[in-house]
Amino acid sequence: MKIIAHTKYGVFEGVKNEYDEKKYAEIGEFLGKVSDLKYFSFVTDKGEIYFTKQMISDTLFVLEK
Repeated sequence: MKIIAHTKYGVFEGVKNEYDEKKYAEIGEFLGKVSDLKYFSFVTDKGEIYFTKQMISDTLFVLEK
């Protein structure tokens, strides 16, 4: 499973992890509240991506199994 962020700057794919139903549900719940954060970051194969509050509100986050 991995997080995919679709932004106006491009599409960013997080590091793929083994699917775990409990973790999947936890991450899904977290992403439902991500717009309340001041910033958000996640790791990709190329490094870590940081999102400001404004960038978060302009991003479509997908949690892929």
